Amino acid sequence: MNEFYTEPGNVPVPFKAGETYKTALERFGTIFPGNCGGKGICRACEIELVDRTFDFEGEVSHVQACRTLAVDGDRVSVIPMQISSGSKSLSLSFLPEPCGRLAVAVDIGTTIVALHLLERETGLLRGETAFLNPQAFAGADVMSRLAYASNVFNFPSLHRSICQAIADAIAELLKKSEYPPETPLDLLVAGNSAMLGFFLGIVDPHLGFAPHHSQLAGLGALKIAPEFIGMTAECDCRAVPVVSGFIGGDTVAAVMACGLADAVEPTLLIDFGSNCELVLASGGRLVATSCAAGPAFEGVGMSCGMPAVSGAVNRIDSYGIARTIGSFPVRGICGSGYLSLLYHFLKNGMVRPDGRISNEPAENSLTVVEGEYRRIYLDQSDVRRLQLAKAAVRTGISMLLKYLQLSEDTPLKIVLTGSFGAQIDANEATAIGLIPANTIASVHLVGSAASMGTLQALSRKDGIHQLELIASRIEVINLAEEADFQDNYLNYLTFDEADR
Repeated sequence: MNEFYTEPGNVPVPFKAGETYKTALERFGTIFPGNCGGKGICRACEIELVDRTFDFEGEVSHVQACRTLAVDGDRVSVIPMQISSGSKSLSLSFLPEPCGRLAVAVDIGTTIVALHLLERETGLLRGETAFLNPQAFAGADVMSRLAYASNVFNFPSLHRSICQAIADAIAELLKKSEYPPETPLDLLVAGNSAMLGFFLGIVDPHLGFAPHHSQLAGLGALKIAPEFIGMTAECDCRAVPVVSGFIGGDTVAAVMACGLADAVEPTLLIDFGSNCELVLASGGRLVATSCAAGPAFEGVGMSCGMPAVSGAVNRIDSYGIARTIGSFPVRGICGSGYLSLLYHFLKNGMVRPDGRISNEPAENSLTVVEGEYRRIYLDQSDVRRLQLAKAAVRTGISMLLKYLQLSEDTPLKIVLTGSFGAQIDANEATAIGLIPANTIASVHLVGSAASMGTLQALSRKDGIHQLELIASRIEVINLAEEADFQDNYLNYLTFDEADR
């Protein structure tokens, strides 16, 4: 078998003839975001050729791992990614109750997994970490992974990969915090229905098809076998309750963190991720829905899309300059960057309110920046995907208001969360019509409401019970079954100029 070598360390990686670098590196344990599904358009799997054993297309330094065949003897360097998840460096905004031993809060996101180590006696956070979900090899979005998991031979790899990654992260947290590896602790895991199913090892054949029922719905805070992640039998491991197919434990935890269960004023929680969950609290009721916004808000399927990691354009400043996460060289655009770009192009007239690019260049795209290794741009298909996602979210908000018999101009406290929601500019989101301007009483950004909710539950003696109560109170509406869904959706497709 042939080998190439990774730097630093000159570590050998075996590969089979005809394999790409990406295939070999993923088998070796490297995680790539995979935003384009291996089509070679997102460059999220970019690697650097440190040294080639012979000339190949002249002076090549950076290549796409998914499109480049591995060569025996090559030395390559995987470009490191610093994760911006919105979940790191949390500060507890609630008063914890001394209630036992160490605990770990886990938020399994489709793109990013975040863990926090909590000392429950003092309420102090002792450690935190975040990493790319290792299931990315099966697709960047939920539906792609559900399709992959539908093959009975594929499912075990999804289960093993996430369990092993979490086990390794817990071991690393304990080590860095100077706790013995055998330290008993409790675990609480939040995630959407699909991610929790993969983690629990539960094959859910109905989740990938309408009406997307989940076998986990209504089962409460399920106990998890601690052996899944290498923990001892005395460890208490549970999953945050799931409400329905697309209203998972992450949404329930977010509701707890943001205080919607006890909200006095009408409050709308918008959790932007690979899907978009909405929860409206009013008059003691909690009503939720999931919008088919697609994964555009996380950069998936976009021409230059990538997750919120180092090198991703995440905003356009007041001078029109693209800024990146970590101030790294530009590699692509993440969700918040796309929203900021759209706002500025609409404001400057380069994109019309109907979503068409105004100047109709030959390539039908707008240059964002000439990157070091390629041109970063926004094209017509990107605008259309954002347009559809925006319409889905606005329709969801409108339908929730109608369901609770609230007018379209009811003042709302709006809470934005998720890897996308925590980073967007609320004024820009309002200007393009993603958030209804006439309903805003206040806007609050919460970095990771799911992580905060799991920590809050772990910090209370009755925390698990409170999560179960919240889950039992949430009413779910299916937008597709609402009579006027289509009309509302079509009405919100354009970008309203009134607020720009």
